[in-house]
Amino acid sequence: MPSLAVLGMHRSYTSLAARWLASCGIDMGGSTLGVGIGNEHGHYEDVEFLTFHAKVLAAHTLPSNGMADWGARSFDPAAYRAMKIEGELAEEGRALLERKQKSNACFGWKEPRTCLFLPFYREALDPFALILFRPFEEVVSSLLERERRVHAETGHRGWRKAYYWATRSRSEAWFEQLRSDYLEAWIYYNQCLLDHIEASEPGRYMVHDLASMVANDGAILERLNQWGFDCEMQGLGALKGTTKTRELTGLSNDELGRAQHITQRFSELIGR
Repeated sequence: MPSLAVLGMHRSYTSLAARWLASCGIDMGGSTLGVGIGNEHGHYEDVEFLTFHAKVLAAHTLPSNGMADWGARSFDPAAYRAMKIEGELAEEGRALLERKQKSNACFGWKEPRTCLFLPFYREALDPFALILFRPFEEVVSSLLERERRVHAETGHRGWRKAYYWATRSRSEAWFEQLRSDYLEAWIYYNQCLLDHIEASEPGRYMVHDLASMVANDGAILERLNQWGFDCEMQGLGALKGTTKTRELTGLSNDELGRAQHITQRFSELIGR
């Protein structure tokens, strides 16, 4: 029976897609991550997949968000390429998939870190995929905006307030570093998606950005039904909130060149 992975970098409208698909009748997980800063409608991330992915990342001493955080202040692509799901971790991952299949033969999930482990999922399950692309300027700016909100809101409470103000200048330097780290993560995640496309049969995936997904919501549901899902036709436009244009400055020519190369490759795939 079919399974569906909603794939995309963090902040790439995967939550919107998962929320929409759940409203159309696809089982997107019995326990999903709820509302948080920057996501007022809920993340729609399957908590079991999230927990498993965090465990794999921890086993490789990488940050649980799969990018960079205050404990790991840089994104190292080589460290992510070296990750393997094997041994007990592989057994745990396969057991998770078996539980999902037993609870509902047709199921889907959304969890951005899935992008980091696609070779494992191709071998263990070979799911169909809805792949979402969002420009790097918007993703990185959105991630930075969310991180600043989290830092400010937690930093102004109780005993943290004095520490927040005492270390504010150091925090600003960290946010400058985060800009490059988040861009490196965007490049890596989207390269993983391109590798997955190369390794998959053409009929097993769809590639969209937000505009394409909204404009082609009926065709997407029709394709899902062809794949074996029983979808009710629900329009996506009613769920889409307002979006704002974001600009990103201060990047090196090397960073921009590599990001633009990824962008060009996706521009040739979107909506095909």
